Amino acid sequence: MIAAEVGLAAALALLFLPTLGMIAARSAILGALIFVVPNALFVAFAFRPSSVVTPAAALRAVYLGEGAKLLATLLLFAACFLWVKPLHIGALFATYGVLVIGHAAGFAYLIRDDVN
Repeated sequence: MIAAEVGLAAALALLFLPTLGMIAARSAILGALIFVVPNALFVAFAFRPSSVVTPAAALRAVYLGEGAKLLATLLLFAACFLWVKPLHIGALFATYGVLVIGHAAGFAYLIRDDVN
């Protein structure tokens, strides 16, 4: 699923490049990184081998992973707003939002219940 998200982000950045310019394309890439990096951090916490010892350890790892993901997301957004100048906020949030929706749609597709 990560490959699809990266591909979608690249397509958005390439779409923004001729239409809105280089700043928007760079901002779209930053929006994608704000989505992908915290999700990778969550996976690193939640699915590390030591978290499968007991159900309580697994649950603790998922909660730690989710907390780290939220904190990383907030810090990356703050870092972009503070240090990236110029920034196309619309492209940043559009790419982030499309990836969030795409991730949810992909997850819904994976867990669908085919009753035929």
